[in-house]
Amino acid sequence: SHPSYVATLFTIAAIYDHMGEYGKALEYYQKCEVIQLRELGESHPDYVATLANISAVNYRISNRSQAKIYLSKVSRLMSLHDFSNQTSLIKEFNTLKTLLR
Repeated sequence: SHPSYVATLFTIAAIYDHMGEYGKALEYYQKCEVIQLRELGESHPDYVATLANISAVNYRISNRSQAKIYLSKVSRLMSLHDFSNQTSLIKEFNTLKTLLR
């Protein structure tokens, strides 16, 4: 896939997320997840950010079990790879950890 295609999917997901249309947001974030894993690999910060967003949307719709599953994936990947320069990703991860305790 062309990189701008995934960026467009991500933007659409974020718009739906901000509009409160969480089902649509999840649909588009999950499309991003599949493509990013295939094209970028699990060590890429964009892929990890997508997983974090999926966790956050699941939290917002009170699907805590799915939110925790995705947060666990994010946690595992952040422990395996150096994302120290990804401050927004780190902030989102820490916020999710706090919410899902």
